[in-house]
Amino acid sequence: MTFNGQGQDMLQIYHSHSLTNLKDLLILLVEREPLSDPFSDECILVQSPGMAQWLKLELAEGLGIASGLRFPLPATFLWDSFATLLPAVPERSAYRKEAMCWKLMDILPQHLETPEFAPLRHYLEQDETGFKRYQLCGKIADIFDQYLVYRPDWIDAWSRGEAIGDPLGDQVWQPMLWRALQARTEALGQPHWHRANMMEAFVAALGQAPAGQLPQRLFVFGISALPQTYLQALQALGRRIEVHLMILNPCRHYWGDIVDPAYLAKLSRKLFAGQDPAVLSGAADYLESGNPLLASMGKLGRDYLHQLQEMDLPGFDFYELPGEQLEAPATLLGRIQRDILELEDRSREPEAATGSGWKTALDPADPSLQLHSCHSPLRELEVLQDRLLDMLEADPGLAPRDIIVMMPDVAAYAPHIEAVFGSAPPGDACRTRFRTGGLRRKARCCRVF
Repeated sequence: MTFNGQGQDMLQIYHSHSLTNLKDLLILLVEREPLSDPFSDECILVQSPGMAQWLKLELAEGLGIASGLRFPLPATFLWDSFATLLPAVPERSAYRKEAMCWKLMDILPQHLETPEFAPLRHYLEQDETGFKRYQLCGKIADIFDQYLVYRPDWIDAWSRGEAIGDPLGDQVWQPMLWRALQARTEALGQPHWHRANMMEAFVAALGQAPAGQLPQRLFVFGISALPQTYLQALQALGRRIEVHLMILNPCRHYWGDIVDPAYLAKLSRKLFAGQDPAVLSGAADYLESGNPLLASMGKLGRDYLHQLQEMDLPGFDFYELPGEQLEAPATLLGRIQRDILELEDRSREPEAATGSGWKTALDPADPSLQLHSCHSPLRELEVLQDRLLDMLEADPGLAPRDIIVMMPDVAAYAPHIEAVFGSAPPGDACRTRFRTGGLRRKARCCRVF
């Protein structure tokens, strides 16, 4: 675990490979440094409602009681902050996704004959009921919502009628449709504020805001990545209040420069085409691949580290705190986690049989990491139920609160979850109670209890 010392700002950043470490640190800070106003709530930003529920239980266990806590999502917290400090900002944005969708339903047909809208016109052919148009407008609203968060510079340029090069390819209709949406919003008399155009006003208002309008302290717990605009807002808040940014980082070393080996091979073939194979094999030595799993699947975290490194935090240095010494892992999953933590690639080491390496043979009896190939979602749930019942029977110390099932889309699995987990009669040993984490489009977890 690492932390940066306090400087001119009150923004502190903590890294740890263990969510338990971050939780223990949060408990320690809350316990040792209670808020000066006992009637104020601790504000803890989390990534999902499921994380909030888990953290409530852990805080209650660590502190004896958990009360006076708020767990808003980052987008909700920032918009509420904007609405508090900027009087003209409404409680609900006129550019939220559902509002944009219905306005796009009205204005899109007026532009379909424009040549730039030819792809959309072809897609909407034979749409007699308007259902395809509704689906399309929902997708476009979702894209615009992501632009407001991750590409505010594009939105700003489009609003001024400026070009931004050619990053959109054949999607040149997007800036035209955005300007039409903006004009319709203004014609309806709705506020022009959205997340891409209020950051400058928010920072200016933040410097003059009375202390009573701001939380006394803010924790950002375990969020894997935040957009650049959110980090800018947190940095601005850090000049007025304590902000503790707690990052779950799988590696204790700097890994912002590692590159996916597959990308290295593709780059080598492109740059050194026609070269001797020996030259090609060593052409990418100047690039570091580090741990291949981290390099291939950690791009989001890597970009997040770059954003944190680029933040202008004068007077801040990173220090190493004495962390726990990890013992040699006995399981396959533990060894993978240890390799990622130490930024090592076990595949490059010689075999253990030679006496000079540290590769380890797979143990067929090691159940720490399992892959199951199933022919349908229903079969996936049946296999999952069998494995859960087996684990609960084999390990009496395993509590239901320790189990969480992750999936790409809970809504797609919901009927099968009910069919498999809810089919056994009450009292049957195979009956397992469960709770889904909200059947929303982006919900990804199912809590078994």
